[in-house]
Amino acid sequence: MQNFDFIVTTIRGFEDRAASELYELLSSLGDSGSKLRKAEPGGVLLLSSDANSKLLDKVQETIKMQPWLLRTVQRIIPIQKTVPTEINSIVRASAELGKSIPKKESFRITVEKRHTHISREELIKKSASHIDRKVDLDNPDWVLLIEIVGGITGLSLLKPDDILSTEKFRREL
Repeated sequence: MQNFDFIVTTIRGFEDRAASELYELLSSLGDSGSKLRKAEPGGVLLLSSDANSKLLDKVQETIKMQPWLLRTVQRIIPIQKTVPTEINSIVRASAELGKSIPKKESFRITVEKRHTHISREELIKKSASHIDRKVDLDNPDWVLLIEIVGGITGLSLLKPDDILSTEKFRREL
């Protein structure tokens, strides 16, 4: 299993163009050690980056100054933990990340799945049962994001606006 720091989404068939845009941007940010690979299904790239903790801030800054640089990249999703796509592994990782939610704050679990037959409802129910915090589906303080990409699953505990949507960000400029 290979680890990755970000899931990058693009339009299906535009993976090579999105990869080129990302490499150009990362290079301009001084990150020459990034590794990017295509995932199944189309439209998904997995990124391992040396600049992982500051990447989203740098990308937002760059989009403000040069919004044309990322034309085909749609979303950049930070990933904190990767596990095999097995319910028990995902539930354990969810419980571990859930411990970081402050006691009086709420959460929601969001599952995006690609190339798997795992039940979204079962995964949410089992994962949530191990997190002793308030659930708020409409306005959570935290989002436990479970991104299944075939045989590998990335998980993150994020604030709701920690996922960079390049289109949404450009509209807000």
